[in-house]
Formats: sequence, structure tokens, C-alpha cells
Amino acid sequence: MGRKKFSEEQQKQLSSNPFIEKVSETTISYTKEFKERFHDEYQAGKGPSAILTYSPAKT
Repeated sequence: MGRKKFSEEQQKQLSSNPFIEKVSETTISYTKEFKERFHDEYQAGKGPSAILTYSPAKT
């Protein structure tokens, strides 16, 4: 089973995320700020799915 590769378009879209430091065909590197926020929320009892689920702000 091979690894899925990100297309150029996907890499461009991912790179626009302020919490992503670097993107390649096969990897995503997150910023230190993201890692710290994730850790803090996880330690507060939130599960990974709850932390990673995008929820736009209501206006």
C-alpha cells in the first residue's frame, strides 16, 4: 500500500493555513504554536477529533 501524495493544488491550499509551517508531497509540518495549542486542549480533556474539527465563527 503506497502513501497518498498531495497534489500541487493541495499543497498550495495547505500552505495558506497559518498553522502549517511546511508542506511537501508526502508530509505536513505544523507550527510550534499549533502544537502547543493542540497539547493544551488535549490536556484539558478534548479529543483529537474535537480539536481538529474546523468550526467557523458565527457572525
